[in-house]
Amino acid sequence: VDRLRRGRQSRMPRSRSTPKMRTSRLVGVLLGVTVLGPIALAMATTTMAPPTPSDMHSRVVQSSRLKVLVAPTGVFTVTVDGIAWIHSAASPLQLFLGGAEHDAVLHPADPASDTGRDEIGQWEAHLFTATIPHPPAHNHRTAGSSGVVVNVAIRQYPQLDAATFDVTLPNGARGIQRYKPNTSDPNPLAYGDVAPSLAFPSFLWGNSSADENTTELGFLTISGDQSGHASWGWPGDGAVPPSAGRGSGPMVLFADPRVAAIAVCPLTNFAASVSHFNHTNGTVGGATSWRLGPSGELTSLPPGFRHRTLAVLGRAGVTDAWAQMGAILRALHPGAADARVSAQAVDPNINVVSYYTDAGDEFMFGAKAEVLVDAVLSTGVPIGLVQLDDWAQQSTVNVNGRCVYRWAGDPTWFPDGWKRFSKDVGAPLALYLPGAGICPGAGAAVFNITTLNGSSGRTLFEVPTPADAPRFFTEIFRGGLEQGMGHTLEIDFLDFAFLQVPEFRENVTAYPTYFTALGEAAAAAASAVELCMTLPHHALAAVALPHITTMRVGPDYDWPTNCDAGVLSFLPWAIGLRPSKDSFMTSNRSRPTTLGPPFVQQGVSNMMALPELNAIIAVFSTGPVGIADGVNATNATLVMSTCDSAGRLLQPDKPFTPIDATFARAGQDSRGAPNGRCKSAWMSKADNGAIWSSFTQLGGDDPATTPAVTHYILAINVSRPWVLRRADLWPPARASSVIVTRRWNDRGCSNGSLAVASGCVEASAPGADLADLHSRCESEDGVCNVGESPFVLAAMHEVLSNGWVFWEDSKYVSVSRRRFEGVTPRSDSLRVTVHGAEDEVVRVVALQPTHTGDWIVRIRAVQIGRNGSAVVNVP
Repeated sequence: VDRLRRGRQSRMPRSRSTPKMRTSRLVGVLLGVTVLGPIALAMATTTMAPPTPSDMHSRVVQSSRLKVLVAPTGVFTVTVDGIAWIHSAASPLQLFLGGAEHDAVLHPADPASDTGRDEIGQWEAHLFTATIPHPPAHNHRTAGSSGVVVNVAIRQYPQLDAATFDVTLPNGARGIQRYKPNTSDPNPLAYGDVAPSLAFPSFLWGNSSADENTTELGFLTISGDQSGHASWGWPGDGAVPPSAGRGSGPMVLFADPRVAAIAVCPLTNFAASVSHFNHTNGTVGGATSWRLGPSGELTSLPPGFRHRTLAVLGRAGVTDAWAQMGAILRALHPGAADARVSAQAVDPNINVVSYYTDAGDEFMFGAKAEVLVDAVLSTGVPIGLVQLDDWAQQSTVNVNGRCVYRWAGDPTWFPDGWKRFSKDVGAPLALYLPGAGICPGAGAAVFNITTLNGSSGRTLFEVPTPADAPRFFTEIFRGGLEQGMGHTLEIDFLDFAFLQVPEFRENVTAYPTYFTALGEAAAAAASAVELCMTLPHHALAAVALPHITTMRVGPDYDWPTNCDAGVLSFLPWAIGLRPSKDSFMTSNRSRPTTLGPPFVQQGVSNMMALPELNAIIAVFSTGPVGIADGVNATNATLVMSTCDSAGRLLQPDKPFTPIDATFARAGQDSRGAPNGRCKSAWMSKADNGAIWSSFTQLGGDDPATTPAVTHYILAINVSRPWVLRRADLWPPARASSVIVTRRWNDRGCSNGSLAVASGCVEASAPGADLADLHSRCESEDGVCNVGESPFVLAAMHEVLSNGWVFWEDSKYVSVSRRRFEGVTPRSDSLRVTVHGAEDEVVRVVALQPTHTGDWIVRIRAVQIGRNGSAVVNVP
């Protein structure tokens, strides 16, 4: 152990990896889009690796950058490029049993190693076993057993730079509860500082001073209610990861977030998993411990219980770590990813412009059906879906919102019912189901099911028992479809429904059974589900339930942090879900309401100061674009910049997420790190703002040609010069490519003009840096006025193999798969297929290369035919 922690290993110089296609089965669908060729998801591994210490029985192939060096005692170290990143605790496994915690003494199993292949890939494993004796007074013994048997496997997947830490209890374990769930806490979202009952793996945390060969790591984690708390920083700078208990989420670790990062998350038992930091239990250099495993609130674990934890390297930084984590999670559920893409393709909530009545919206407190019809019809835009929130159903008031009494429209608002309203408004409905839950007494009296009580000091709601959950959710979808629901349902308050039901927190199978019933009922009804008020385990569990298509990221529209959707989108994007930023108003003409930043300046009655910024964030989320204006208050021009003439959304391949430099430590990046936050329009000059990236990649008719790749950047409140680099983008822009950059709302290109000379685009030579993202306010003092949106939205086009560039004018997402396909670059021309609504006129801008390094602007107005498409040849 001492040599493992202190023995010097040769440090190999780091080198930039080159793009390489991964042969693994994991490369493939990411939101249904295969990233091909020179911008493949995976980056090539470095081929040189430091020697393995002689007391390790590691058999990892030399091309692997991530290695787990394992001692015969089961103690291990995770290394990257030969440098120790994470050490296990002296006892890497603990079990709480009979009122006390016990360190397991691991012994090599017989055999001590094995190889094989599973859904993830080819693995090599170190195997251990231990028996933890029952305490003398323990009254939960298994007959004939002297203790709890624990089997451990540390599996390494060298081709993927991944490892799993697996623990199995062949006979189960009873009497493991550390503490009872605190459902009487005045805060109903108290997910608790919960340590695991079975801790494996158990790491040391923050112990860089104890080992000269251990690098200090920064961290990023997403946790808490609404999966809406993103924490990042460096322990040496005083940053402490949250012990979020039942609100725990994945953790990403990095020495330099732009170069490499490790994502750590559970692969099984998501609802039971916790990530816990103990600031008194470290044994090396005053270190804290970081323990992962099933929650200490569980009363028992069944025979055959197996828990798996993943550590996977993102070879190109933080964003890549999330991508690789998601790819492995999806690989464990074959077929679900493709089924989700199919479900998402027909989910109206994420495919058409919708009208919302959620918190912060014009009609958040309800509206008569005829008033709501007038509001929707007055928008002047094609509305394909109308969302009805909790106020719209028959209910009794509940301390956590409104519960369901009868699954039908509240006659106060809808005297003729939901179905008639849907007909009058000319659009299907997105109905709303509070996860917490069924009104007291309605479970048996109305729905004829058995229920569990949700309590925060007193009974507040009911939820169906796991046994009756399939029947309940089947009835919800059946009844909704009969009443005008457009095959899409929002389920809210999932955090309440989990945290305030003791059985869900104490029984390892109860909540997964309940949640799976939701997903399976949606599939049977050919319907989609949006998750709201989630905990991270809801997103992770949704990987196996393809009809769960989207999830909210962050709080309601009327909260100051609503536009902080970028960093929170990492988790749903990795899983394959579409993030949702919630609804927004498109103008300042709706109900005057005094709110705090970022929507209005404090004390000014002006509902929404950043309509365009919110519209951009919504359409680039790849999730819903839900407008929420009052009667005659919609900015139709703004809305139509998100969609085609039929209201079908024009979206990128990937939602906006922060560039990796966001998480750099002070001094790591000479430009300074953006702070990652989307804040108000009147921040100070010192605020570094947020920089988010996205992309669209189009294939051509000829697979041998370079794909058409457009990168998008949104820089919000970047109050000083900040020059983007190719490596900041994900996937990185090709070093060999010329990049043409356009800024939204900059001078438009004129037909026949020279693009660069006229100033309508900027060009970056191969290998050169890209645009300056300084976002300026009108005032000279750096403080923005109410109504200003200090942002830069830039589209960065990698030129095609023949030197051409193209896009659609007047759309935020100017190159979208819904609009373009079949790109064929020819020696002196461009051919592309354009899609849209019949008779829609699409303004296509193409740049024809010249011999002077500039481009001639060619603009074509393309009319869409009856078949929904047209072919344009330029020039």
